[in-house]
Amino acid sequence: MADLDENASLEPQFCVHVDDAAGANGDVVVRLSGDLDIAGADEARAVVDQALGQPRSRLTFDLTDLRFMDSSGIAVLVAATQKVDTVTLRNPSPVIRRLLTIAGLVDIFVLTP
Repeated sequence: MADLDENASLEPQFCVHVDDAAGANGDVVVRLSGDLDIAGADEARAVVDQALGQPRSRLTFDLTDLRFMDSSGIAVLVAATQKVDTVTLRNPSPVIRRLLTIAGLVDIFVLTP
């Protein structure tokens, strides 16, 4: 059996949290942290669907603590654009920003520093 890396984090690889009070004008803010990949995409999608249970025109994803995102994570963000008029991505890392640029998706989101 392999030894555990003593420096490895015991925190979950992915975490999603909804903060109704953090957005301007009552917008919902969904905070994503860790690695948003196929393992966490269903959870993220379910949380977004629940957060959008009441009609809203805008949704903000806070990506400050998002380290990695694959195509499953991109699909979660893109699906949100089908449910609200404006999706804002707050604090995407340079890697996430580049991923969205390469995928040709920058123009469907509002990106804030």
